[in-house]
Amino acid sequence: MTKKKIGRAEKAKPRHAALQEQLARKNILIVGDVMLNERLEGVVERMSPENPMTPVVRLTQRSFTLGGAAGAAECLAALGAKPYLAGVVSNDRAGQMIRHLCAERGIADCLIQATDRPTTVKSRVFHNGSHLVRVDEESTRSLSPADTRLLLEIIRQIADDIHFVVISDYGKGVLTPELFRGLKKTFGGHRIVADLKPKQAKFVRGIRAIKPNRKEAEEISGRKIGSPQGAIRVAQVLADRLNSSILLTLGGDGMVAHELTDDCASHVPAEPVRMIDVTAAGDAVLSAAAAALVLGYDLHQAARFANRAAAVAVSKPDVATVTLKEIYDRPKVARARRAKKEKRPAREG
Repeated sequence: MTKKKIGRAEKAKPRHAALQEQLARKNILIVGDVMLNERLEGVVERMSPENPMTPVVRLTQRSFTLGGAAGAAECLAALGAKPYLAGVVSNDRAGQMIRHLCAERGIADCLIQATDRPTTVKSRVFHNGSHLVRVDEESTRSLSPADTRLLLEIIRQIADDIHFVVISDYGKGVLTPELFRGLKKTFGGHRIVADLKPKQAKFVRGIRAIKPNRKEAEEISGRKIGSPQGAIRVAQVLADRLNSSILLTLGGDGMVAHELTDDCASHVPAEPVRMIDVTAAGDAVLSAAAAALVLGYDLHQAARFANRAAAVAVSKPDVATVTLKEIYDRPKVARARRAKKEKRPAREG
């Protein structure tokens, strides 16, 4: 009888790797205002002779990243999910760049092409890392009924393959009441999480979760938020009014999660972090929360997961994505930094 040689026991798979395998099987549709971020790096060597208060920037570098709903899609791709992006671009260079970047990042293109609006572009000018000015090219007109129907038709064609829906509203007119109703009719409210502008809130009742920030929550509720406890009370008001769970982000004060099903709220303090750029924080929170919810986490667990993702995102320069490994390594990195700080010799007075 031949004895089977027993080798070293196989190491357990890291938690983030196991979750990434699960996320890789999840198709997530992102619907909303698609944008292109343009970063212009330059050097200021003189002031303009046309206006002595205006610096002349000599361009040294230009780069592009996805923004708005496209930024959320890129964040989900970085986390390991399969994103489908539905929105509107124009037949211009920016629209072509967005399609190119989506293809590079594995984002399925479900975009329609409009002739009555430019592709939304946010151009930021920097000098030695300092943000000098931002120029926006956009239209905020409501999407036409014909284009709304076309977008919904494309969405319905892939609906059977979609596990979860993320709505990303930046107030550029794509998310009309008709589109909201069509999404809810197609997918049901329990599979939709939304980051939307206050004026749209009345159209989006009865979905899985809504993610307002402090200012938006105050506008929707008509109440000021002065503390985390005040945020918990406002989240309760919003949950009752919108018949949805609420994930209320508070910037440096963290976030509040109010789960409608158990009528319970929790406050998640912000993680201490050296902030470099907050541009991508909202997209990081929205995508991480959606990823957690599609994996079966409750909203309180999703809030803790998203809070950690936000800490990673703001510690990076420019518009940054976050990986599952970075999220799960975050506590180890924080402990190492604390230990290093504690070992530093005290300054002589």
